[in-house]
Amino acid sequence: MHQRGTQINDANALFLSFCRTRLKFFSDFHLYSEGGEIAVDRVLRYESLDSDLAQVLDDFGLGDVSLGDKRLNSGIRKSKQFDVFYGENWDGEAVDLVADLFRREIDAFGYQLPTAEETGAVGQTAS
Repeated sequence: MHQRGTQINDANALFLSFCRTRLKFFSDFHLYSEGGEIAVDRVLRYESLDSDLAQVLDDFGLGDVSLGDKRLNSGIRKSKQFDVFYGENWDGEAVDLVADLFRREIDAFGYQLPTAEETGAVGQTAS
């Protein structure tokens, strides 16, 4: 596992190792679904947390509550630099592991895997 502040010498190997050993602990689809279907009234998405939370609070008559300027983990993903997270080989085993594990979330929420052009992996295709 990568420790913040240490040099990453081989991002591909590091990410693949993470996917093989720890990735399975990150899927929580089973917590809000039954039989593969979403079973809760609403799922708040991190990428739209401010507006999603505001809508829920408004629905309960609590419209004045705000997250303010708090941004948990906001410094981790400052841009979509896929090579930082996935290495140069976007068409590799690690990406397949991610896509397989999170297939339910990808399908349920309409996410799209980035194309090779978006990742900078020219000549390769996403799974």
